[in-house]
Amino acid sequence: MVTLLVTSLSFGQDLIITGTYDGSLTGGNPKGVELYVVNNIADLSVYALGSANNGQGTDGEEFTFPAVAAAAGDFIYVSTEATGFTDFFGFAPNYTDGSMAINGDDAVELFQNGDVVDIFGDIDVDGNGTAWEYLDGWAYRVDGTGPDGTTFEETNWTYGGVDSLEGGTNNATANVPFPLGTYSPIANTDPTISITTPNDGQALADGTTSVDVEWTVANAPGATVNISVTTNGGAPAVTNGVTSPFTITPTANGDTFTVSVDLIDGGALDTDMIAFSIAYPCDLQVGTITETCDAITPASDDTYSATIDFTGGGTSTYTIDTGGIGTVGGDNPTTEAAGTITITNIPEGTDFSVSFTGNMANSSCDFSRSINSPNCDPQLVLPQYDTFTYADGSLVGNSEWASTGGNAGDFVVTSGQALVQHGTPSEDVNLPFTSVTGALYYAFDLTIPALAAPIGDGGGTDFEYFAHFLSESSSFIAKLDIVAPSGGGDFSVGIGSTSSTADATWASDLSYDTTYRVTVKYDQDTNIAQLWIDASSEADLSILGADETDPGSTVAAFSFRQSDSSDNEGILVDNLAITQTFAETLSNEEFTIANGFKVYPNPTSLGFVNIASASNETISVAVYDILGKQVINQTLNNNRLNVSTLNSGVYIMKVTQNNASVTKKLIVK
Repeated sequence: MVTLLVTSLSFGQDLIITGTYDGSLTGGNPKGVELYVVNNIADLSVYALGSANNGQGTDGEEFTFPAVAAAAGDFIYVSTEATGFTDFFGFAPNYTDGSMAINGDDAVELFQNGDVVDIFGDIDVDGNGTAWEYLDGWAYRVDGTGPDGTTFEETNWTYGGVDSLEGGTNNATANVPFPLGTYSPIANTDPTISITTPNDGQALADGTTSVDVEWTVANAPGATVNISVTTNGGAPAVTNGVTSPFTITPTANGDTFTVSVDLIDGGALDTDMIAFSIAYPCDLQVGTITETCDAITPASDDTYSATIDFTGGGTSTYTIDTGGIGTVGGDNPTTEAAGTITITNIPEGTDFSVSFTGNMANSSCDFSRSINSPNCDPQLVLPQYDTFTYADGSLVGNSEWASTGGNAGDFVVTSGQALVQHGTPSEDVNLPFTSVTGALYYAFDLTIPALAAPIGDGGGTDFEYFAHFLSESSSFIAKLDIVAPSGGGDFSVGIGSTSSTADATWASDLSYDTTYRVTVKYDQDTNIAQLWIDASSEADLSILGADETDPGSTVAAFSFRQSDSSDNEGILVDNLAITQTFAETLSNEEFTIANGFKVYPNPTSLGFVNIASASNETISVAVYDILGKQVINQTLNNNRLNVSTLNSGVYIMKVTQNNASVTKKLIVK
């Protein structure tokens, strides 16, 4: 009774820090603290925790406990997250908070009503390399000690040592398990001896030639210590009457030791035992890792290869494990001193780890490296043109068009034009390309088939954007809207730099069943979009979107978007151009394809088209139907291509001059 009363009074408070832990799972989890409730607490919210990181001083109160009661004898666990804690310790923490993301060199403070009442570590010292460091390990309060107020008492704690929580996937299989919930407010008066270094199960670094075994003794004045050392499973060597530290020498790579210490005073009072070893070296070193596509195609079944340079081979039998992914070949580090390991036939899009393990009889190598799939899809470069001369049906699967959401397959091509349908169809598509700096443009021919009434005539105000650029961070920019007319027309168009509704609207109304050339510019530096209708020059009339915060986003793709709108109009799109200059976007009956080529008239009903070029070199032309069958292959003599044998329809024409080729949609009426 008297002992218990004295102990209780010695605390003077009801909650203390009893443990810190920095785990070895992914992300260094679990991380946090254990606390012990000394006496019943009616309202836990008078207490708070804070971490002091990297010796930078106090951060003050960061996590305040909730207003709940706590019972004497309870242990409370606060962790930075729940999943890793539960996986490692087998039960869930009481509380989680990011302030407990401690890294083995950080101090922790416990506050009561705003005042520090207990502490672990020195808040003004980075714990790295100190006696209280607990990197991938733990520290635990000595029974009967604490709280320590604002001054850290290093001797009031025991330490698992750096990497003590390594070695397994949970606390039970760790090198030195964290002593969960073992603190007692009553000081232990029994005679004890505890080996403090090396850690039980520790593998000391290769090249270690001597080892100091250290221990602590408590409650045994006048007692002596005997030590027994067993090397490599041989006979024990016993030395009596030793003091800490006791040096074992010489030691060599691969040696194993079992050490026991006995506390003697007329008989054995206590004993402690550890086993440790001297690691073999890991001679194998891997260097540059290179991943290379075996082919660049739109197909999803491409493969890639990886090469891994190495040195330090020929020193052990090495196992290379890819988890069954790809085929391992190239130089063998078991037999070759240096070389290159190859892994071939890796499926595109597959990221994985490859592990390297040496023979435990002469190597400590056990590490892994990450292999990351390159992008094996073609990466388009600007300028890009698309005339949508594909078979009717889904646009995705043609060129590099990809689905980005909605019902796959319902963004369609019809009669050589892309069809954006507001309403039931919901698929959004994009065309990715290599990013550039400065300004970009997209342009296309736009036609809205006639509706029964002008856009918005029924009172609806849901006008949806349907074309835009897509940034590297997947934000939508330079958005083009179909909006209600301002006068007697059928519709108008609006532009938004980043807004989902138009910042500005074209002043002149437009008409159904009429084709307009729409051109949009986006300046990545100023974050402003600009819109032209039927312009032949950048100096022509235009409207500007809002001047958003500089700089703008980096563009990575052009996109079409389908969504419900008030009128659910359809929008036909043709002759898409994505460029870095206004001039490259121009499209009319004398469509300037590239490199100075012009094709006219197009469409043609004359039985021929003229193909003009700035060069006098020979021009070769191949024409294909929409099924890909070649129907014409000619070398021109007079810059005129005879198409009188072709039926009315849409064709693809490939024009070649001086080893440069371009394609253009040809329409024969």
